[in-house]
Amino acid sequence: MQNYIVYSSYLSLKPDSAHEIHDVMCANAVANLDYSTVLIYPDPQANFRDFSQWISPFKARKPQKDFLEFYNAQDKLNVAPLPIPIAIERLAKKWVNTSTIVCKYYFPFYIASSTKTVHTRDWNFVKAAVKQQIPTIYERHYFQDKP
Repeated sequence: MQNYIVYSSYLSLKPDSAHEIHDVMCANAVANLDYSTVLIYPDPQANFRDFSQWISPFKARKPQKDFLEFYNAQDKLNVAPLPIPIAIERLAKKWVNTSTIVCKYYFPFYIASSTKTVHTRDWNFVKAAVKQQIPTIYERHYFQDKP
């Protein structure tokens, strides 16, 4: 099955997070156009004792009820939280940060083969998708104080 993938670097279910709400709304809009859409994001709260998460970490599923209510998303949207060790979140160095793990481990081995299009604000994810020759929408917000 070919998917339209929207990658968000973080989802917290907190009201002060406009960027992640925007990511979910973009994914929800594409899903409502009847595209097979999966919102993927790192999940540091994953259960690491569940060995199946490491064998097959990319499993699209319907979001939980609290997710749908918080983001006001419809049930056509699928999510795929990717298990990330909490220790990596705390270290956050170049070779072990969350984006590097998602782009160099999860994407080429588990996600790219079932991906038709990518939409993201993460430059590392864009590079990984382009390397796999997958059409990509890169969204960059413009700030006047930064060139």
